[in-house]
Amino acid sequence: MAETFLKLAGDYTKWNVYKKSVIICDVTELFINRALPRSSRTLDQMRQAARSCKQNIVEGVSDATVSVEICIKLLGVARGSVRELLEDYGDFLRQNNLETWKIDDPRTKSTRQYCRKNDNPTEFVEKCKQRSDETVANIMIT
Repeated sequence: MAETFLKLAGDYTKWNVYKKSVIICDVTELFINRALPRSSRTLDQMRQAARSCKQNIVEGVSDATVSVEICIKLLGVARGSVRELLEDYGDFLRQNNLETWKIDDPRTKSTRQYCRKNDNPTEFVEKCKQRSDETVANIMIT
């Protein structure tokens, strides 16, 4: 029974969680290059958190062939990185006196619906290029 608890096999690049991590990484790079001063420590922190999310999924799945325990730990690190990034986007909105969308806001609902059906990073980046920093931060929080 223990052998089948967490069976990680196949091409992880087809997993929804991996596809979303690529979007998070790419949109965050767009956001920090556009919205944050080059001297900002937050810029490096956000870049590393976004990268850590994606890279720990890759490393965790790769290490799963050796140890399921290591895989679970690395996937936990990926989750922690996303939570750190979530805080950074929230801080950006709060510190710049910008609106944070409520959970029942029509924009939040529309964003969630779109995200469920779409996972092309290039498309996300292109759409975010056309939106304000405030909107992109809210999209990323959503």
